[in-house]
Amino acid sequence: MPTDCLDSDSLVSIGLAFNWDCSGGLAHLSSCGTCRDALQDLERVHGALAHRAEPGRDLVDAVGAAIDAQRQLERQSPAPLPEERTYTLAVGVVAALACFVILVGQASASAQTVQTVWLPAAVLSVAMGAGVVWRSRRV
Repeated sequence: MPTDCLDSDSLVSIGLAFNWDCSGGLAHLSSCGTCRDALQDLERVHGALAHRAEPGRDLVDAVGAAIDAQRQLERQSPAPLPEERTYTLAVGVVAALACFVILVGQASASAQTVQTVWLPAAVLSVAMGAGVVWRSRRV
């Protein structure tokens, strides 16, 4: 087989493109100027997109410097005040309790017993409260 022959995947793609009427599709492609022009346009677009330029050293250095500056800024930001920590903890506890009450109330409203729901509800509630505390710790 000559080296310029198509591989199996390419042939399957062509077959699918022509809905397996390959001889009719190839005849149309060879005689239709609109399709040939469109295929040439796609070839040019592919060639333009296939060429990837490596970022310059200046760009890499600038991005690295921006990341370092942001890290330095985050290190210098003041720690939350004790009142803010207390407030954040209170919000997390209230969120956990609200979640627990809603889940247990939903279970008692349905046919489920509260005994089968309280442990998963408690675990989910604590996770929700911890999530609120975690997200709001840097506010």
